[in-house]
Amino acid sequence: MKSLYLLVVLIMVSSSAALANESPACHDHESSYINSSAKELRSIAVSCEDKGIAQLFYNRAYHKYLLSEGKALSGIILHNSESSAYQFTAYSLYIAMVEELAPLYYPDAQQRIEFLNTVYERRSEVVELRLKGNDRLADALERKMLF
Repeated sequence: MKSLYLLVVLIMVSSSAALANESPACHDHESSYINSSAKELRSIAVSCEDKGIAQLFYNRAYHKYLLSEGKALSGIILHNSESSAYQFTAYSLYIAMVEELAPLYYPDAQQRIEFLNTVYERRSEVVELRLKGNDRLADALERKMLF
């Protein structure tokens, strides 16, 4: 009987040690971390053991990075900078809206994580195309995503 108690205590201690390395954000599925920087999001992603959650934080970080690159480039390149600034603002607003509405449409955390990963990957692809100057391809991809 004592060996059973010892085994239970040992399992609890070892599982808490494994969880101690993870960021608390890895278990918080309700917050969007929209105000976090790309660096902070990457450091959270590194600590997450669940691959889906880690990928979500990496996708969030990469999207933040792309938007910051877009803002920086629109400040350097004066041609069409006003419309690109609007586009990057629209992308960030779109992501914020999706992050906030996702819990309503996907109450199951795993489904929500899969959905958000898909949205981030698709939206990042469009932003990458715009940053490279491939606006026509980005427009076509956006139209394709609507249907």
